[in-house]
Amino acid sequence: MRRLLQAAIFNVAQLSWSDDIVRLKRLPIVESQTMGETKKKIYEALVAGATSGLHSAPLFAYVANKNPKSDNKRIIQAAFHALRDPHLTNPSVLKAICSLAAERRLIELGLEPTPTRPRHKKNSPQPC
Repeated sequence: MRRLLQAAIFNVAQLSWSDDIVRLKRLPIVESQTMGETKKKIYEALVAGATSGLHSAPLFAYVANKNPKSDNKRIIQAAFHALRDPHLTNPSVLKAICSLAAERRLIELGLEPTPTRPRHKKNSPQPC
């Protein structure tokens, strides 16, 4: 069991953004029975945009340009499907998708997403 866990950790550490895209093309999408064609296309565009390094508004614009039928609700649903996908393991991609889903959900509810303050390291000098 310990060797299996070490092998899994080693394999995850060696992944890159391009590995996520290659594996997504080979492996089936999670819960593909509940996802229609439009949502699959939105999901694929969302993952491709996040993999290329887009976040928040640019990622939303990228997905909306790729899929004219996409709306706020479908993009949020596709983002939650992506978060449940066990094949997506890149932390920066998951963080981008999660922040997009949370931001768009707040906008859908009529609330303004509050900008986060940049965090400072404990030992670094604080700005005046």
